[in-house]
Amino acid sequence: MDNGLNKAADAALASVIKIRDNRDKEFELVENRILSCSFDKETSTKIRNIIIPQKENIDKPAIAFGIFLGHTLGIQSDAATCTNKMNSDIRACMEHMKQQIQILNLVTYSFYAHVVQFN
Repeated sequence: MDNGLNKAADAALASVIKIRDNRDKEFELVENRILSCSFDKETSTKIRNIIIPQKENIDKPAIAFGIFLGHTLGIQSDAATCTNKMNSDIRACMEHMKQQIQILNLVTYSFYAHVVQFN
């Protein structure tokens, strides 16, 4: 936050690179053994097929990234001035992010950026 939106965006995109480069290491949301301990075999199989991805014949969903950037205006002023500065800062950061996404070869992914104001 203290280093500006562009630095925050750079840190977020560095995290995106780590996720992209390690996406083969998927997370397990449900421990397999709990299904067989809690339910009969038929019910366990049905639940497993619903919530645990199967490798055959399933297309992986497209990857999209949600990025949350903390922001402070660095000024104390009237609402109109603060709104104008906020809009200006966000526009400049989005241009910076577009350039970085191209440089980092992340153009095939969707990005959803959310700026959280801390003033």
